[in-house]
Amino acid sequence: MKDSPVQIEDDNELDISDDPVLSALNKDLESVLSVTDNSLIIFLVVVFAIAYFLEYLKVPSVALFIVVVICTFGGIGYTIYSVVRGKQRIAARYGLVCDACGHRPKVGQIMLVAQTEICSVCGNKLDFHKP
Repeated sequence: MKDSPVQIEDDNELDISDDPVLSALNKDLESVLSVTDNSLIIFLVVVFAIAYFLEYLKVPSVALFIVVVICTFGGIGYTIYSVVRGKQRIAARYGLVCDACGHRPKVGQIMLVAQTEICSVCGNKLDFHKP
């Protein structure tokens, strides 16, 4: 039997740590989450610090509430958007965008598409590689 970089365990699952390209992809995907999580925490701390400062200046509580709610939900929404865009950029860098049909894998399917190296829409072989 030919040795391959991806080993199959007893439960028939691929082990990501055995393939250096899959490991690098997984690490890059996790780094996107780490950066955006840290940015969101910093943003929320700043929003609540500003809210405290505005409360100290006796800004009406309704206006203060509106500012805090809009900034909080806006920050969370932007974080979700930036995670999706960041992960899709990483997928494109690793060659997971299909050349034949242009399909990009969804964020939750990036690792699966990388393991199979096949486009889920047209079945074309993908040029999966480490950038």
